[in-house]
Amino acid sequence: MNYISERELIEKLRSGDQDAYRILFLRYYMRIYLFAKGFVKDGSLAEDIAQNVFMKLWIARANISGESINHLLYTITRNEIRDYFKSGYRQRKDSLDNNPEPVTKDVDALDLIQSQYIEQVVVRTIDHLSERRKEIFRLSREENLTNKEIAEMLGISVRTVEKSIELTLKEIRKAIPS
Repeated sequence: MNYISERELIEKLRSGDQDAYRILFLRYYMRIYLFAKGFVKDGSLAEDIAQNVFMKLWIARANISGESINHLLYTITRNEIRDYFKSGYRQRKDSLDNNPEPVTKDVDALDLIQSQYIEQVVVRTIDHLSERRKEIFRLSREENLTNKEIAEMLGISVRTVEKSIELTLKEIRKAIPS
């Protein structure tokens, strides 16, 4: 497949070209998913958010302006995450039965390769962090501790924990290729 520039894809998307939409989806889905998961800490919820982002992109395709879609996608994602935290969805979700039915899905080989590559980039990025930032990030993302719990455990301020996580996520996003 020949590489199509983002500018060309945006033009085709504006005119309703589904192939251009599919290509943009394949290029950006995993980044948007990982970005959302970094905030909501729930894979299925991050999937929902990423799917909503791309649904909104398709709906608003005729009104897209500019030459880069990256900023637009992250803006939509941030708004989706903000809306999630503002809504009562989080509380409703927590109160649901803890035995959901398993969901099966077909995984496209390209998606699998992309996700494995991005996972490697994330692991490498985290490996290059200072030991303290690695520990903070691991406690937050793997142990699912709150910022306050991490701060108390490590004897540091909550703001230090927040800033460390923020900087780590920023480094991860920067390391993932465009």
